[in-house]
Amino acid sequence: MSYFLSDQIWFPAFELFLTGITLFAFLKVKMFREQSPISGVSRGGTSRELFLRVTSAVMTFITTVIFSITTFPEDGLVLLYILNLICVLYLCLMNGWSTNKIIGFVIKFENHNFNPHGQ
Repeated sequence: MSYFLSDQIWFPAFELFLTGITLFAFLKVKMFREQSPISGVSRGGTSRELFLRVTSAVMTFITTVIFSITTFPEDGLVLLYILNLICVLYLCLMNGWSTNKIIGFVIKFENHNFNPHGQ
């Protein structure tokens, strides 16, 4: 049981997830671009600030995970770290599909009724 909870399982799973979601988002945008006559959406200052906050939070999380799990430079994971940051920057700042998902999540959170019984 402890092997399943170890970093030997979760770290590669996290890397596969991040790579997979980046590839999925890339393909999603390529397919959407071919289907949509709209070429792009210009985001306002509030959205850009939100994207920068999400990007910094995710990059801090990834940096913390990599530094806490490994002896970072000695294990040769500098390339992996750089690729992770590129994936996060792409997902949070450049990919239309994932930025729309971020905005949608924030809108749902802001409009959520935390007191459904009116008390």
